[in-house]
Amino acid sequence: MNLDELLGIDPHDPSAILADELVESHYKLLKDLVDVRRQRGLTQAQVADRMGISQGAVARIEHGDRDPHLSTLRRYAHAVRAMISHTVAPFDRNREVVVDHLADDPYEAWAQASVVLVGSRGRG
Repeated sequence: MNLDELLGIDPHDPSAILADELVESHYKLLKDLVDVRRQRGLTQAQVADRMGISQGAVARIEHGDRDPHLSTLRRYAHAVRAMISHTVAPFDRNREVVVDHLADDPYEAWAQASVVLVGSRGRG
């Protein structure tokens, strides 16, 4: 018996699926931000200094031990020179996020990305 069964959660229920996908997207955002920090060669201490918080607080954010406000994630992104964009789309009962269109324009595609390195938009 797994935890969902113990809690009476139906893993096929659209609401449970949506909840799981929202949590996954949150952790992906955190992972992407940490990846940018590492690509930039920054330490947690350097990010903490730029944000005006402790290194331990940065570690807790990165490990998902905290539920940071969007403003905190924006400050982290600013500290590592990353761009965060948000996408809001209806959730289909068939486990698909409904998107009206896909971007043909590279700048619009950039705007749809979850995290993009600043200055790496392919400008020539």
